[in-house]
Amino acid sequence: MHRRRIALGQKSVDLDTHRIAGDGREVCLTPTENTLLEYLVSRLNRTVPSEDLVRAVWGDAEGKGVHSLRVFIKTLRKKLEPVPAKPRYLVTEPRIGYRLQHRVGNS
Repeated sequence: MHRRRIALGQKSVDLDTHRIAGDGREVCLTPTENTLLEYLVSRLNRTVPSEDLVRAVWGDAEGKGVHSLRVFIKTLRKKLEPVPAKPRYLVTEPRIGYRLQHRVGNS
């Protein structure tokens, strides 16, 4: 079985175990965070409109929208980014959406 992993800088994201390891620690991803990351990984280096992310993660669930997405993006940045306030990997494209940025050999 092929494991679904991606390295982002000093961190390793394992989508199968819902964990991020690096910097001498390991953190767990919630099911929603994992689903969000799976969607972004499947569209690596491409900007995904916020509405598409909301639909992919929550479907047509009442009360789930761009605000909920922003909350989860902020939480994911705390787990992924070296400096969450200055994201290198989980990048915002203003008024469009988000992109999971991955540079092979230069992460």
